[in-house]
Amino acid sequence: AEDTDFVIRSLIDGFAVCDTPAAAVMHKSLFTYAQRTALINRNWYGTGAAFAKAIRLRHPEIVIALIRLGLSWIVRPSRIGAGMGPGGHRSATLKAFLAGAGV
Repeated sequence: AEDTDFVIRSLIDGFAVCDTPAAAVMHKSLFTYAQRTALINRNWYGTGAAFAKAIRLRHPEIVIALIRLGLSWIVRPSRIGAGMGPGGHRSATLKAFLAGAGV
């Protein structure tokens, strides 16, 4: 979640952050289907922790970004989850996010 923490701190400092499909990242590491749950937990735990950190540091404006993330998570299929094979990933994602946020 270092990317998430960096983006949140950039937004708090007044910088704009752009999400574009024109850029792509190729990860050279591979994971097995059996490692999927651990990967989801690790990534979304960190994301939850990054958002909780910003809120604990008294940056309530980040709640807007959190609401947008939540709405996006509810209504759109996950681009990340699509690359992780078949199966439902939403419950594992939500559990890990909430655990990282300390909820």
